[in-house]
Amino acid sequence: PVQWTRLDSTDDGLADRVAQLRASLARPGLWGAGQVAAARAVYEQRVAPIVRQLGEITDLVVVPSGAMVGLPLEVLPDEAGRPLVDRFRISYAPSPTLFAWTRAESSERTASPTGVLLVGAPDSAVPLPGARTELEALATRWSHADLMLGGDATESRLTALAEQGALSRYRILHFATHALVDEEDPEASALQLGPVEAAQTLATLTGGGRLYDGRVTAGEIVAEWQLEADLVVLSACRSGLGRRVAGEGYAGFSGAFLQAGARSLLASLWGVPDQATARLMGRFYELWDDAGTGTGARTKVQALAEAKRWLRNFQDEDGSRPWAHPYYWSAFVLSGDPG
Repeated sequence: PVQWTRLDSTDDGLADRVAQLRASLARPGLWGAGQVAAARAVYEQRVAPIVRQLGEITDLVVVPSGAMVGLPLEVLPDEAGRPLVDRFRISYAPSPTLFAWTRAESSERTASPTGVLLVGAPDSAVPLPGARTELEALATRWSHADLMLGGDATESRLTALAEQGALSRYRILHFATHALVDEEDPEASALQLGPVEAAQTLATLTGGGRLYDGRVTAGEIVAEWQLEADLVVLSACRSGLGRRVAGEGYAGFSGAFLQAGARSLLASLWGVPDQATARLMGRFYELWDDAGTGTGARTKVQALAEAKRWLRNFQDEDGSRPWAHPYYWSAFVLSGDPG
């Protein structure tokens, strides 16, 4: 049965407290007693009243709103001081309507595609050596992966696949490139890819065809892409952000890819160093898709929670934990169907 819990909305300092927490999370600086105390205060006000009714439930789907938009609940400490990533497997949804629609679409599919598409490190973007390394490492995980890397990672090539309906043959689409987030116009948020060659651009201009600027926008994804993917990954800075919409969190890539037919999206809330991102992604795929079928024992949300804990607890040869700060392990969140 549905249970309602009234939360205290009279705390005028909540928005500032959450903003300060997000600022602390978004850079690898101090995460000490002050930040932990602030995170615990947010937990007590916004999460604890709900958690007390959950019993043995371990999977949460969160539709963030108001001041809580953009804050990963995984970092908040519970009564025992444990971050919630140790207690729950947490996924997110832009809105209840879109989550319900995504789940319904998933249940109606009789078969999933098998292809894997890896795209990124375009030549036109600011150098992304970590993205290239990440994609080349992932390409060895699947024998049937298609790799669009460097000069091959162009807007024109990806648009051609969309026009042919070929994007629907991919079960996984993984992008490692720059994300350009437009907080005023969510449809203008774009993935930075390479444009076509100069000669082809000139022919396009003289022939009256489409002009490629090297960017694939959220609006174009909704209008032109037809996906059947179990998962889209945006391994890019701030790809989970966008314009704040009352009651619906961020409007941007998350809604665009889910509306285009993806079951779920893995995106980031801030920029994360290449090495930490590559390790998190490698571990996530190892846990969820090691056999290359997506039918393993772990759901996507389970695999992500375990990968975050693994990265947080990872020890170097000298016994130090270089990724223990939440900045490294909590940036990526899963939206849509968590299964």
